[in-house]
Amino acid sequence: MLTTPNMAAWYNRLLLLFGMPILGIDLSRDVRYMYPFGVTQVMSGHLRLYTLNSLVYLLEFHGFKVIDATGYSQIFSKTQIKGFMRLVEVVDKIFAKKSSLAANICLLAVKR
Repeated sequence: MLTTPNMAAWYNRLLLLFGMPILGIDLSRDVRYMYPFGVTQVMSGHLRLYTLNSLVYLLEFHGFKVIDATGYSQIFSKTQIKGFMRLVEVVDKIFAKKSSLAANICLLAVKR
């Protein structure tokens, strides 16, 4: 079983449209990006991010068979803007129903 942030999450697509860095990967060890509404980038330690398609491709390349793939929503608890973030959480739960747009990806795979 493998879980990872989704590089193509719905909110990352919006951030890119506005020229901002995506969430889930660090700019550097020393710099945190300041997003609108006072949201600060959380240091994640992730070196690479994947889309659902690219992760399935990578696993299959290395001899795994993907049994199941699902998306799940993000927990946005590290911000001061509770009203706005409640709205984001509701929208996030809706997008989590479509794995390729979900905040996070969960895959179940077996070695062939």
